[in-house]
Amino acid sequence: MNLVGRAPETARMAKLLTNDESDFLVVYGRRRIGKTFMIREFYKKSIVFEASGLHEKDKTQQLENFWFSQYDYEKVKRERPKTWLQAFQNLKEFIESIKTDVKKVIFLDEIAWFETQKSGFLAALDKFWNQFCSKRTDIILVICGSAASWIINKVINNKGGLHNRITSQIQLLPFDIHEINYI
Repeated sequence: MNLVGRAPETARMAKLLTNDESDFLVVYGRRRIGKTFMIREFYKKSIVFEASGLHEKDKTQQLENFWFSQYDYEKVKRERPKTWLQAFQNLKEFIESIKTDVKKVIFLDEIAWFETQKSGFLAALDKFWNQFCSKRTDIILVICGSAASWIINKVINNKGGLHNRITSQIQLLPFDIHEINYI
């Protein structure tokens, strides 16, 4: 399947591939609108890691899922993380092992599902971005989800460590009439 329409959104995503610094992209919108497909299809040659949160699962299951996702990309059996700080440290070490200067896309889908009660996910994400990604020039961290109000309140309007860290955001809306006629 090919990506059609979404010209303004994909133009914004393309610009991030040429930036001289790392970028933090937030994509949100209602369910079943094509957010994940657009990101995967557009960045398919650049994604070095992808994980998706699990609906209504606890911290242990979310961490195990993240760990399995990292193994799918890295093919190295690391110790299973017990905290989100450990999980992001493992991801940092994996990214550092990739010896290429091209942009590396890290894609975290259904981001709200990772943040379970008292899990520390957002604090670990904050540290990962602020202490690792933002110091580099070759990372595009993409977070995505259908829980738009959660993303707006907890990430975009964050008053803690993620405050003003988002470099680009896309609210994906339904196709307009011109895009429908194109299809």
